[in-house]
Amino acid sequence: MLSVQHRRIKRLIETGCILLLIMCGYAHVYAQLPRIGAMGAMGRSTTGGSDSFHLEHRVNDTILLYYHYLNDVVPHYLDSSINNFYKYFPLRSSDAYLGNIGNPGYDLIFHPVLKAGWDAGFHALDLYSFPIDSARFYQTTGPYTELRYLVGPKQEQVIDVFHTQNHKRNFNISGHYRKINSPGYFRNQNTNDDNYAITARFDSRKQRYHAYAAVIGNNEQTGENGGIVNDADLKDPIHSDRQTIATFLGGNNASSGFSFFTTSIPVKTEYKEKDFLFSHEYDWGRGDSVKINDTTVMYRFYPIFRIQHTFLFEHLTEQYRDTIVQNDTLDAYFYRIHYPLISNPQDSSIVAWHDWKRISNDLSLVQFPFPKNQNQFLREGITDEWITGTDLSGKQHLHNIFGHVEYRNKTRNQKWDMRLYGALYLAGDYFGNYHALASLSRYVSRKLGYVELHAENINRTPSAIYQRFVSNRFAIINPGLNKENITLLQAAAVNPALHYALDVKYYLFTNYTYLKNFYQSDQYHSPFTLLQVHFQKDFRVNHFHLHTDAAYQQITGNPPLALPAVWTWERLTYENYLFNYHLQICTGIEIKYNTPFDAPDYSPLLGQFVYQNQQRIRNSPEIAALLHFRIRSFVGYIRAERLNSFIFNPNFAAPHYPYPDFGVRIGVKWGLIN
Repeated sequence: MLSVQHRRIKRLIETGCILLLIMCGYAHVYAQLPRIGAMGAMGRSTTGGSDSFHLEHRVNDTILLYYHYLNDVVPHYLDSSINNFYKYFPLRSSDAYLGNIGNPGYDLIFHPVLKAGWDAGFHALDLYSFPIDSARFYQTTGPYTELRYLVGPKQEQVIDVFHTQNHKRNFNISGHYRKINSPGYFRNQNTNDDNYAITARFDSRKQRYHAYAAVIGNNEQTGENGGIVNDADLKDPIHSDRQTIATFLGGNNASSGFSFFTTSIPVKTEYKEKDFLFSHEYDWGRGDSVKINDTTVMYRFYPIFRIQHTFLFEHLTEQYRDTIVQNDTLDAYFYRIHYPLISNPQDSSIVAWHDWKRISNDLSLVQFPFPKNQNQFLREGITDEWITGTDLSGKQHLHNIFGHVEYRNKTRNQKWDMRLYGALYLAGDYFGNYHALASLSRYVSRKLGYVELHAENINRTPSAIYQRFVSNRFAIINPGLNKENITLLQAAAVNPALHYALDVKYYLFTNYTYLKNFYQSDQYHSPFTLLQVHFQKDFRVNHFHLHTDAAYQQITGNPPLALPAVWTWERLTYENYLFNYHLQICTGIEIKYNTPFDAPDYSPLLGQFVYQNQQRIRNSPEIAALLHFRIRSFVGYIRAERLNSFIFNPNFAAPHYPYPDFGVRIGVKWGLIN
């Protein structure tokens, strides 16, 4: 009988041998891929289905790992599927971005801001951020570490490290760090991002007191090149090295010199965000001793009444800086065309800087009508928030008080789940803002799965960027904007047995706020509607899969909002377990496509996407070949992306912002039980 240590050594040797054979085969495959001089490629984005497994089923039978969000009643598990590359990638499959990972981007499947109250409005780099409202609080029966590393064309690199462990049963701490660094294909689109999240969860021994803490940091730097000057240069063999193509911003010289940890960006936008969350609660109720077996008795506490306090501090800084405009005529031309308020742009540098701080305190009371069903509760609370905004012209102070109430009832048989939520701004600068929500879901049967009905209405003050923007060369003040009103009606069905999900959303917009040019905000006052139908399905024949992810969008009226009518992501793969289930593979091709539409332009100085109807973007299907594998907790993937560049013209994310050509990405993920 081998000891536990000997069995671990034996498994490690077996894993190493199999991995060595596979990597040798991958090296041969990679050697056969065509090379095109200095040209490479950029990969694309993520959404897609989630063939999820609980981590303990895939890594080790002795570890249980799950997490909650704050005030969430449903446990979530890490996803161990390997057929969706974008679960390991910072972007989603439906994201469009300006040519380099870390550059500004947006979702082709439109999502409005469904949030009442204050919002700074700087969302162009949200694709890469760790948001404070999505902080994860873990619980695990053993220490767990996850390491990810990706290397792509043109020295693109992504490092991702995650660790969580419990100190005794009642205290968990986790840390997550990600580094994104990529010089890109075109001039001055360098990116350098650092994101981290530290969370902790504490439960007292008698389970009466609970505390949650989170520290989030996002430091994102992206080069602004204003797009390429002449789209025809993409077809000229002289410019096979894309660094030789002239761009509007960033100077005439191609980028030279690159360091992973220190990146020089001549014209850049930088977002810095630091958030701190602390929430704690005390329960009144009754305890009970539950007998597990003849020798084990577990103590459980069932709360009846809870008092909860939540403190939140948010600090966001956005800065745009062009210090070389006086040395380059293209820069000056770009500003004269798009920002006519700037006279003689070559006279000095152009800088915009905005700093926002928000402090909020929330006091909530929670009642549990049936103590043994913690998924049924009534929460009532009031929040006091102070906001300070600082820019180059001075400071502004905002203060708000809003109340909120929530009723949640997820029945003990797990069939019904109802949620009612309402928030109303009672006093302050955002008086009258509100958010109302009602949802009802039902597990019907194994054949029909889950169905949900959802309704939501938000009345909100437009984001701060639309009301006030200040640079050292001009200021735009637009305080007369009306409140936006957004209504959402939604029906959804999810069927795990038949491997499909259907989501239908119907939006009604009034006073839609947008940028009508590179520097001026405006509102479209007439109501208009948006219908979205999103369908996901896994068609299976033996080990062959066709993963379909498709969305249809239809706008009524003529609002300043342009969207592709159809977006689709198709993956045709062969998926199987080999060598007595020691090796899992997924290989095949994937195709993404969206119908032509007037893709938004981009205003670098404001960091916002701008409505335009002068240039229609007609992209060809985007094609990639993939080969993913798993050996126990080790995952490897190799991808040949943008194969369409050998056949079709280059694709564009926005006017004058092309995507790169063909390239290869290779990455690994390794989960370690310490």
